[in-house]
Amino acid sequence: LEKMGDTWKDFAVAGGGGESAMTVLKSRVVSGNAPAAAQIKGPSIQEWAKEGVLANIDDLAKAEKWDSLLPPVVSDVMKYKGKYVAVPVNVHRVNWLWANPDALKKAGAKLPTNWDEFFVAADK
Repeated sequence: LEKMGDTWKDFAVAGGGGESAMTVLKSRVVSGNAPAAAQIKGPSIQEWAKEGVLANIDDLAKAEKWDSLLPPVVSDVMKYKGKYVAVPVNVHRVNWLWANPDALKKAGAKLPTNWDEFFVAADK
């Protein structure tokens, strides 16, 4: 980064991460002191984009060929109104589904691999 003439300054979030970090981020944005970058989870990207506080980074995405590298399930979350506004630095799952193989076996159901199979197994 420094070789390109840029610098990076981290700032500590009082109270730690998670919701505390989001509270600090919101207060900084509202007060006109938004950071240059922040890590936020997928669904929040759309909310921040609607507020108009995320930049269009399509030039970077095009140069790095994100559309051919990222699966749509990831790239769709990084875009707002068809334009990239976020960088996929990692992937957080916001919805988990756990299955108990013993309970499924006892019910005579197989481990589902899609939603249709899930609902068939759930009915058993």
